[in-house]
Amino acid sequence: SGGSSGALRKIWSAIKMRGIWQPGLFVFMFGVFPNTSSVLPSFYVEKLNFTAADLSYLEVVGGLGGALGMWIYNRFCKGLDWRSYFSAVIVLAGVLNLSVLILVFSINKSWGVPDLPFAMGDTVVVDMSQTLLGFPLLML
Repeated sequence: SGGSSGALRKIWSAIKMRGIWQPGLFVFMFGVFPNTSSVLPSFYVEKLNFTAADLSYLEVVGGLGGALGMWIYNRFCKGLDWRSYFSAVIVLAGVLNLSVLILVFSINKSWGVPDLPFAMGDTVVVDMSQTLLGFPLLML
């Protein structure tokens, strides 16, 4: 019991450190904000008439986008200042994630791009940006 209360005091003193609670709060807030990942498959199936195979293709290219994000981070971003890195990536990811609106409003069709290829490109970009946001947190 004495050992566990000492360990809890050490954990609490670590959590109270600004360098711990601020990034922890950021990670928490980042995780609780809603995203389109749970709604988009329904939109693809119900509105765009994607098949199960189409959804599988999207998952595959999404994985490639995630791998691309890891490669970009390891190759170009590893040594960057975290504050600058996250500021830039959050803005970039926010702008890139808006690309799904092009699909929702069928703007891609006016450009002559069918839904599935556009969705594949969008999935690569979105998964890459999500990986760029999340990967450094996994490296802590």
